[in-house]
Amino acid sequence: MEKGHGIPHGQVHRQEIREELLIYVGESERNQRSLFILFFIISVFTIYLDYSAHKDISSPVIVFTSLWLFICTLASLRLYGFTGYSEKTIGYITCGSVAFSLGAFSSTLVNKQTTKQTRYAHLRGKTLQTDDSNQQQQLCFTFLEIILVLACVGNALSLFYSLNAFRSGASYMEVRGSRLGYNEEQAFSNPIVGLFVTYFCGPAMTVLIPIAIVFLFKKQHKKFSLIVFLCALMNTVSSGGRIQIIYIALQLIAAFLYYKRAVTAKTKRTIKIAVIVGIVALFVLTSLRTSQNFLQTTYTYFTLPVGLFSYYTSIIDLNNFESFGAATFYPLFYVLASVASFFGAKTLFLDNLIYYVGLPQETWTSTLFPTGSYNAFCSLFYFFYLDFRIVGIVLFSLLYGFISGYVYKKQRTRTNDIWFILYLLILQTIIGSFMIFQLGNTKFFVSLFIFGIAILLGKKR
Repeated sequence: MEKGHGIPHGQVHRQEIREELLIYVGESERNQRSLFILFFIISVFTIYLDYSAHKDISSPVIVFTSLWLFICTLASLRLYGFTGYSEKTIGYITCGSVAFSLGAFSSTLVNKQTTKQTRYAHLRGKTLQTDDSNQQQQLCFTFLEIILVLACVGNALSLFYSLNAFRSGASYMEVRGSRLGYNEEQAFSNPIVGLFVTYFCGPAMTVLIPIAIVFLFKKQHKKFSLIVFLCALMNTVSSGGRIQIIYIALQLIAAFLYYKRAVTAKTKRTIKIAVIVGIVALFVLTSLRTSQNFLQTTYTYFTLPVGLFSYYTSIIDLNNFESFGAATFYPLFYVLASVASFFGAKTLFLDNLIYYVGLPQETWTSTLFPTGSYNAFCSLFYFFYLDFRIVGIVLFSLLYGFISGYVYKKQRTRTNDIWFILYLLILQTIIGSFMIFQLGNTKFFVSLFIFGIAILLGKKR
């Protein structure tokens, strides 16, 4: 079979993979343990080096490395009947983590500016600044207000549909399944509304939340920020999604560290209350979504990326598909496939690409835990693996780390707010890296487009 084409979609040998994986994961626990110890030592050393250099726990290296150290530590415990992962999986994660850190460290080579941070003196300024010059770039606030109004409409419609479903006796998981397309009955009877909520309101909120956080600390546009957080609350209640709460909590912590020299006692109290409310909300949502206890659900939530990454890469290996960079830059190739389809031209490669990129979302497995079937949480490494196997994991982790480190350096060494907002967006992709490659997600591309328009329409003064 020619490499790169693989078995046409619809013919994936899922059953063979389940049986093969169950046998494979039990063969080399000693080697897995040795690889985990090596990963643990490297991760701790990397975190120590980065903290010594930056004295900032919100740096991309510390966040990314700590996240994967936490995930792999939980996975190594094999609690609640977790069957484990293949030996090579922990090796792939180690290579990806090290490559990400090297990429972030190397960004210093092209970003040698070491201007002393003076952003604190401008905390109460009237503009969102992008540089240290006399001209200061503003975001177009009118454009942001229009985006917020549209997002409010979409989130209100989403909440209305969800409340109607609850009134009809649907559970939280059934409503969430409809939102994600897992059920035959769709969440929105009108497909246009569904597309609007998914591909506009979601990306819009991704941009608006970091902006609202900055406004919160700068004590600007308080009503705007309040409405943004109310919209986020509506979205969380209607979808049952927990990850947005995690995003907001960690972005608030990053902003607190960024502005800490000028944060008032009142703002500190507000942040503490927000974090506590977030923790309570996570507990309540988890209780509503599952019959498992909170600890077991949390363990499953953060262990799945290792198990599912191992499971899905086994499917890729069995079916011999390789995407040669197209999976990492999937939105561009998805547009290309759509254009080709519009003109009646189809290629086996693009069809298979769409199928295998969507495979984690569509393919469930019950082999990882004795109770329940799971999907989706394949991690960013799955997409890198699709492209060039281990070379892809190293290459694209290096590139991703470089981009993250470059933006981080910019927001640290320049008096600005827009660079910091951009870093909050990058930080969200790092936090969400245990699910998918957020930076290569179509919705995130839409978010960057909205943010770019807000900058282009803004004025300098």
